[in-house]
Amino acid sequence: MAEFTPEQIEELREAFKMFDKDGGGTISIAEIRSILDTRGERLSDGEMAELMAAIDTDRSGEIDFEEFTRMMAVVSVKLTPQEELQLAFQHFDVRASGKLNKDDLVQVLKELNQNLSPAELADIMEVCDGDRDGFITFQDFKTIMGVN
Repeated sequence: MAEFTPEQIEELREAFKMFDKDGGGTISIAEIRSILDTRGERLSDGEMAELMAAIDTDRSGEIDFEEFTRMMAVVSVKLTPQEELQLAFQHFDVRASGKLNKDDLVQVLKELNQNLSPAELADIMEVCDGDRDGFITFQDFKTIMGVN
């Protein structure tokens, strides 16, 4: 198995956190399916079962960080910038509504250990909400991040 540098381990840890949408410390079949769907890869239930059998070495039904790391030593998953942004947005969009409201933004900022005043939060919403509908959409997010 490949050895990873400390920097690569940190990158893997960040990727794992993005994939672990519910923050449970494991990646579920549903989360893996979501990742594949984002990439345009549609697997049948049988193909998903085969994939999980190959990856889930402890047969828990979910992928932990160690299993994820072993998988990444064999399989190189290269995400496009668009896919990385989509996964990041999906991580923050816990209601899967396709848009972030002020409460979602507060939660995101808490995850990043940022405690902002209501005025600072209002400023962020004003800057980020391109169409001024009270929500940050994926398109708004892409614009903010400089990807079109």
